[in-house]
Amino acid sequence: MTQQHIEAFNKLKNNYTNLLELVSILNVNQLNNNLEADKWSCGQIMEHLQMSFGFTILYLNKKISQPELIPVAGFKSTLRYLLIKFVLNSPIKVKAPKGVDNVPEVTTIEQIKQGVNKNLQALEEFINRYPVELNQKAIFKHPLAGRINLYQTIQFLNDHLMHHDRQIRQIISKLH
Repeated sequence: MTQQHIEAFNKLKNNYTNLLELVSILNVNQLNNNLEADKWSCGQIMEHLQMSFGFTILYLNKKISQPELIPVAGFKSTLRYLLIKFVLNSPIKVKAPKGVDNVPEVTTIEQIKQGVNKNLQALEEFINRYPVELNQKAIFKHPLAGRINLYQTIQFLNDHLMHHDRQIRQIISKLH
């Protein structure tokens, strides 16, 4: 664990808390209202975020069990991360990868809060036990961009969250 990891995690946690507060003002109908037939509701977006976050943590835990097999992160990892960041901050539409695209039709704030708290706790525990000697390893393999290190992975989770934060805010503005 490094100060860089802690700061990135705290930023992610703060942004998740803010988004959770935002969606908590919605009633069940608003949370699960698909304004357009081919678009997700706020609840479905939150469930997608939980799936993505949860699968990322599972992957990290799997990889850390065999650290000798994790490749070193280099310049290409930085380029890969910048590619993800660019896509998430652009109007480019990317389909959700298989596994995180099958979201439930209906959810509740309680389910979402449980998922957020569980995932944040799991990531914090992972970061706290992450060996410093693995900092230069590309521990996560993003479905589109490939291998990135832990710091870039935490940043990706935050960038992904903020991408969907913008979508949720647009939906909420149309609900009122």
